[in-house]
Amino acid sequence: MAWEAAATAHAPGAAARAFGDQLQPILASPFEVRSFDGLSVERPAGPGGPMAVWVLTHIDVFPAGKDRVADLARSLAEAGRSSEGNLRFDVLRWAGHPNHFTLVEWWCHRDAFEASAMAAPTREFRQQLTPLEGALYDERLYHALR
Repeated sequence: MAWEAAATAHAPGAAARAFGDQLQPILASPFEVRSFDGLSVERPAGPGGPMAVWVLTHIDVFPAGKDRVADLARSLAEAGRSSEGNLRFDVLRWAGHPNHFTLVEWWCHRDAFEASAMAAPTREFRQQLTPLEGALYDERLYHALR
């Protein structure tokens, strides 16, 4: 892919090194860049407002379950995109680590997210995911600073 070649060419360059040097004083651990493959990515459904919430979920499964989880996550994203209040729902997989997934959700407000969390597709996804997990389900919510 063209973006991979561009990233490889950019990484050792002066701008990337300068950025890393500027980050050093505030880092508690080494700087790391992770590349992701888009398993299911769509354009946002619309603009978010001041109450919008982003949800990032990291899913780590045993390698034997990676293909099953990829299918489950794609299905969850499709269901999520049709949920009321959803602005975006993408599924990414960490390049080189096919058993690590990130769900990127964007909801118009927290109530819409919470309704989706209790909806049948989400509950079914989590029930099927649990026996395949290699680490705890890591879901984090973010709001824009106001």
